[in-house]
Amino acid sequence: MKFQKIDDNSIRCIISQEEMAESGIEIEDLMDHRDKAEGFLRKVLKEARSAVDFKADGSVINVQMSVMPSGDVSLMITDDANAAIRNILNEIKERMKDGATDSGILKAWVPKEFHDTDVAEKNKKPLDLSLDKAEDKVSDMKLWAEFNSLSNAISCAGKLPDIVNAPSSLYQFHDSFFMEIRLKVNKKDFAGVAFRVAEYADDIYAETPVAMEIKEHGKVVIKDHAVSVLSSVSQW
Repeated sequence: MKFQKIDDNSIRCIISQEEMAESGIEIEDLMDHRDKAEGFLRKVLKEARSAVDFKADGSVINVQMSVMPSGDVSLMITDDANAAIRNILNEIKERMKDGATDSGILKAWVPKEFHDTDVAEKNKKPLDLSLDKAEDKVSDMKLWAEFNSLSNAISCAGKLPDIVNAPSSLYQFHDSFFMEIRLKVNKKDFAGVAFRVAEYADDIYAETPVAMEIKEHGKVVIKDHAVSVLSSVSQW
């Protein structure tokens, strides 16, 4: 394991695939199996104390995990909630600067214990939110939201608790952020989500050539579960 002490409250730890295998733990365990994840975290904290004299004094330990293109795991660990959100934002910025790929996974985890301005406006397809006799029919619907800042995207996600588990992705394209949300709802419920998103977004629209260009030329910031990840950040 390689440790970097960010400050008295935060460290970064890089764990190789080989070290994960030696510890008998997989990436899925860190995300889905609390007992195994917490046991492994205790081991990391013990080595951190020896390597960089990091002592977690807070009552809650915040861990932000990302999987690097090489397959190695990066953990940002802090016992300071304010530092935690700064670290997540810095990690996202680094991923964008380096050119994030679809192989990356970003996850925020709290253990129990411790726009393109050059794209023609005509290519943007407005959302049809009018209600009709088919408003109760459930179908697959997609919403794209454009934000001029990452903080607005985070604030928006915090207001969407009912769709926190919906498939969603976050992209950066030039100086803007684009969130794609895929829903299976009726038209009335879809309109409710769209109206809440519109409070924070600079624009909302449906799948269009603009979206295809974002996917092709933009940078993937969060591949999956973007609403969930950003919602976690908004609560800190």
